[in-house]
Amino acid sequence: MTAGSADRTCRWWKVEEEVQLVLRGGGRSRTHPDTPGSTAPGAEFVENSIDVVCMLDDSHFVSGGNSGSISLWSTGKKKPIFTVQFAHGLDGEGYNPLLESSQAKPQPRWITSLAAIRGTNVFASGSWDGAIRLWVLDEQLRNFKPAGTLPLAGFVNKISILAKGEGNEATLTAAVGREPRLGRWFAVKGVPNGLFVADLVLDKDQAMDESA
Repeated sequence: MTAGSADRTCRWWKVEEEVQLVLRGGGRSRTHPDTPGSTAPGAEFVENSIDVVCMLDDSHFVSGGNSGSISLWSTGKKKPIFTVQFAHGLDGEGYNPLLESSQAKPQPRWITSLAAIRGTNVFASGSWDGAIRLWVLDEQLRNFKPAGTLPLAGFVNKISILAKGEGNEATLTAAVGREPRLGRWFAVKGVPNGLFVADLVLDKDQAMDESA
């Protein structure tokens, strides 16, 4: 599985057959009065790039892009099954290549990382809103909802989750930095580059309790 860049696609590769399945992204998100950080209800944002994907099982995965949306996909459908818009909110200061406060209009915080625990219905997402967000999928794999947060300042550039043996515990690690991994377009001041580690426990509904 790969994520496209400006072509707004996810591609499912069958290596032995040397063929690929192309799934089309590029959806639109529109703000409303309840959108956190929204100062312009009705503003529309188009997903121009799908930057990260994460496999959930052999036929389902999630993707994230620069519109701030997280989408759930099935290889049996060419479009997302379910999407959460502005999953990490809006950046109230906008973008500024000089890395200073600006008067730019708020923009979605793009999704910088995704990770899942295979064999469960839990996955995590990162951006730069001050938290790693945990999500839980429904039993039919048709949608997902919030399942908690892990406070973490800075750009969450990579997440990995490793289950511990046969129990219900897992370890989450995240690479966090002052700037996004692909360029120095924007920065969160006062945040050092480093590695974050948290122990996670799945409850009986496979949502998470967490401790860092």
